[in-house]
Amino acid sequence: MVGFSACATPVAVVGDAPALTAVQAGMAITVGEEKDLLPFIRVVNTGAVPFVPLTWEVSNPALLSIDPVTGRARGLAAGSVVVQVRAGANQAGATQLVIDVIGEGSGVVKDVRVLPGSHHMAVGESVNLVAQVFMQDGQVNGNVV
Repeated sequence: MVGFSACATPVAVVGDAPALTAVQAGMAITVGEEKDLLPFIRVVNTGAVPFVPLTWEVSNPALLSIDPVTGRARGLAAGSVVVQVRAGANQAGATQLVIDVIGEGSGVVKDVRVLPGSHHMAVGESVNLVAQVFMQDGQVNGNVV
């Protein structure tokens, strides 16, 4: 069973039994980055309820924190978390986001290699070059233009 840390954000909604839906199922955030999660949540089943609090539940609070007032997430450590969001006490109206927290060094280029490394060419000769980008986190990107 996954443990959750909960916090609530008041959001103006209208509806007898408000339910939520995620605009996208997942996203990425880097360690230290902050991102507002409210634009990724839509309230459905509207009616006449003036305000309903959103409750944010994070599967691993050591990796991601969410501000209880603003719904702003902050990446704390690398890993993947599930964020469940509910409107009020409506358990059935919950939705979830999968957030990948990318660790330090991800996205940082470590080395670029071009093959062949050296080649003697005659006038008018052509040669195909292949480049690879080696990232700090160990990833290799061969799609280089």
